Amino acid sequence: MSDLDERELQALGWEVARQLFVLIRIARTHGANNEAWGPALGKVNSAVKQADGIALRAVDGALYVGDVRLKVDRENYTAQEGVIRAFGTHCVGAVEINPGFDAMDLKNLLTTWGSSSPPTPEQGLELLSGALGDGEGIHLVKAPKPKSEEQKDSRHMAKAIYIRTLTAVEDVMESVKINQAFPLKRSKRVMQRLVDNLLADPVNLLGLTNLRCYDEYTYHHSVNVCVLSLSVGRRLGLPKPMLAHLGIASMFHDLGKSRIPVDVLNKPGEFDDHEWDMIRRHPVYGVKTIVKLKGADELASRVVTGSFEHHMGYDGSGYPKLPRQRTMSLYGRIISMCDCYDAMTSARVYNRTPATPERALKLMLSKSGKAFDSVMMKVFVNTIGIFPVGTLLLLDTGEIGVVFQANEDPAQGDRPYVRMITDTHGRELDTPEEVSLTETIAGGKFRWNITRILDPNDLEMDVSEFFL
Repeated sequence: MSDLDERELQALGWEVARQLFVLIRIARTHGANNEAWGPALGKVNSAVKQADGIALRAVDGALYVGDVRLKVDRENYTAQEGVIRAFGTHCVGAVEINPGFDAMDLKNLLTTWGSSSPPTPEQGLELLSGALGDGEGIHLVKAPKPKSEEQKDSRHMAKAIYIRTLTAVEDVMESVKINQAFPLKRSKRVMQRLVDNLLADPVNLLGLTNLRCYDEYTYHHSVNVCVLSLSVGRRLGLPKPMLAHLGIASMFHDLGKSRIPVDVLNKPGEFDDHEWDMIRRHPVYGVKTIVKLKGADELASRVVTGSFEHHMGYDGSGYPKLPRQRTMSLYGRIISMCDCYDAMTSARVYNRTPATPERALKLMLSKSGKAFDSVMMKVFVNTIGIFPVGTLLLLDTGEIGVVFQANEDPAQGDRPYVRMITDTHGRELDTPEEVSLTETIAGGKFRWNITRILDPNDLEMDVSEFFL
């Protein structure tokens, strides 16, 4: 591939993925003579030339161009899932397209791909290989042995719900910006699915809070705070109706930011006094917006509480300032912790080097009993772990693992569940292996011990790829 930076490679990779998805669908429904073939093939050719060759791979529910993972977003989510599904039905692990490829070869390949329904994926791969003939510009790579269907389905479901929630947040905030009325009906349905999935499978959804995008920080942040808050609520044993209310309150805790000009929210430098005043007023803006929501009914007071209190501070040291101190609600205490944690561990326009999960947790613990309720902080730590989900660990064997689940046994809280991502020599594993650091060997000794915490920024590593 040419010497492109990661952002350029991502854009070209998504262009090829989108066009492959479109053409496979066209082949399935309209055949090879549809007028859309020409422009789409031209876009593929242009992207392949710019990248000096594209190798589009599907690995564990994510798409890669070479070794660069294509980051999921709402715009490309449908194309990603469609391409991955098409790869799976025909046992394809990768499609390699080289500059100067024969457009007719690609057309024959995609026509066969879209129109064939093979009895087995392996037979599908044979059909596709036959459609390519003797051409040298396009190569197919067989898919590796898949993970269990149950595990794949669980991750897929969590991702789909995360994306739906992200879309719901964006729709509401965009409606507020243009003073358009919107009902909460859809948000309530999305929240019900989110709560059901979290109760059935808390691990995958909590892992997805590592998905962060500074270009759409407010939307991702709102969903992450929602998932974290629900995880705390689950740990507290809140009933489903309360979890649903907590979810809506946390999902829209930053609704007031939709009233602040984008150039202020995305300002890369320091805020002046006027801008700080606007920022500090966003909880009040949120309250004024929420009380006008269509269908807020009995939710209104709870959603208002989450919006108004999330920056107040347990000791009243935050904002908005009140004439006299008030006791924070349960929802406010939960949302304020989760908001702070996700904000510190996220890259934003003015801070693209986030704190590590472990560092953020230490800073928050130093404020326990002050900015945060000390009891709630203990629950929060037990929820995300002493080594929070997403923490990168170097083990005494030389292997590197990323924490994907806290150990629910308080006596072994320092021995989480990790996904091994390298071997003992530091070589990246094709398929991360999930292990428990409680595992022992002969003599009752632990098989692995933590040597130190690594900063993924120093290693130029994006840990979110291990949760997709």
